Amino acid sequence: EELVRLERFLAGLLASQPDPDRRKILHRYTIWHLLRRLRGRNHDRRTSRQQALRIRSHARAAVAFLDWLQAHNLTLGSCTQADLDRWRSDDSGVYRFETGNFIRWARANKLTAAHLASVRWGGPAQLLNDQHRFDTARRLLHDEDLKAEDRLAGLLVLLYAQGATTISRMRVEQIHIDAHDVRLQLGRVPIQLPEPVVALARD
Repeated sequence: EELVRLERFLAGLLASQPDPDRRKILHRYTIWHLLRRLRGRNHDRRTSRQQALRIRSHARAAVAFLDWLQAHNLTLGSCTQADLDRWRSDDSGVYRFETGNFIRWARANKLTAAHLASVRWGGPAQLLNDQHRFDTARRLLHDEDLKAEDRLAGLLVLLYAQGATTISRMRVEQIHIDAHDVRLQLGRVPIQLPEPVVALARD
């Protein structure tokens, strides 16, 4: 289901591009690079919601960068390193991380001479073991020196396997609060939060 929805999203995104050259570039990147790589990694396993959201972000990043180029009378081919440095310092630039992937793909395919170095992953190199995960969750549940929103976000990562991108896009409307319980809509069906996560969500 996620893969079908993703394919429809990408088809709509491509159809919304009036310029045929730009549509061709985006088709190569989204369909022949992003989607093809996803299928290769999954080996016929189901596409997860997180995987689909990640590809949507990468696709939107490519569109946003091409929009920025067009607004400055540039194309991928005419974009220089100085132009790229200007984009990096422009407050209107969005999807910084995802755009870097698009620029590196474009350079590898000889569509641009500009280069943006990849950022080395600074996160953990190994999976958390169960004890470390529960110790961290226990701290997030009870350490009142931390902000409530940070504690809730951390618990969504540790206990509900939500990615940082998904959490950053959450809306207040996804939290349903009544006198008795708090439900959080991460998918189609809201989940009921347990105490003391309920108190953090209310805060």
